[in-house]
Amino acid sequence: EKWIVDDRDDWREQREEKIVGFPAEIGSIKDTFETEGGIHKFLLMGDPDVMTKLAAVLARDFSDLQSAASNPEYLEITAAGVEKSEGLKTLCGKLGISPEEACGRVRRGNGKCAGECAEAGTDGDREE
Repeated sequence: EKWIVDDRDDWREQREEKIVGFPAEIGSIKDTFETEGGIHKFLLMGDPDVMTKLAAVLARDFSDLQSAASNPEYLEITAAGVEKSEGLKTLCGKLGISPEEACGRVRRGNGKCAGECAEAGTDGDREE
């Protein structure tokens, strides 16, 4: 996994580092894309009004992309049709665990992963 940013001092980047559990690297998205052959997701961080406007432009002008706001300051951009629940199923298959096991630590009320767990076939409503 690689996470490229242009500013490690931004408070949003620092918050996201704590959430994902590994540090970002300062780098060039263009260079990374050319070297490694692809990017799975863009996570843009910024003013909520700017993120809302950007989401509208993407929806209007780029039908091959989709966006989702995981919080008001974040806009996640992926190829159209990409679903976290399918990624969860694929990852679980490679790890030899069930989606229920993966989602067992997720509480429905925390706003993280509950929807993906439901789409993957488990409710994500228990904590182990």
